[in-house]
Amino acid sequence: MNNKIDYIAFHEAGHAVAHYLAEIPFKYITIKANENENKDESGHRSLGHVMLEKDATADEWCQYSMLNTVEFSIFFKDDFTKVAGLVAEKISQGRFNYRGSKGDIQLWINTTLGDLPEKLCSKYQSFILEYTFQVLKIKLFGQW
Repeated sequence: MNNKIDYIAFHEAGHAVAHYLAEIPFKYITIKANENENKDESGHRSLGHVMLEKDATADEWCQYSMLNTVEFSIFFKDDFTKVAGLVAEKISQGRFNYRGSKGDIQLWINTTLGDLPEKLCSKYQSFILEYTFQVLKIKLFGQW
């Protein structure tokens, strides 16, 4: 892989695999031009997007609590899919591309991490990133 489009494709494929594994339906995945982004070395301005069958509304997000163990799986599944693109890029590039995943990370912070105590937040971030890394590595490459 040598250009931004390849990295974006791998990133979005990570989201697609995670959505499939978490049984969250989606319509399609796209990579499209984004006039707000800087051009890469090949002259592309691009971003990727997973089009869900049904987006969660703000009210739907607010009705759940991360600290309620019965509802934990709701957040766990969504967090798994949110970080899957970042983790897929880690698998393909050998490093996290935080700049390219800033929208995913901001969504994760706004919907899950924002209200957690700092110590719990840090440990949960590490757990989700490592768990997602291991699952995708197994599912994409058959490795543990």
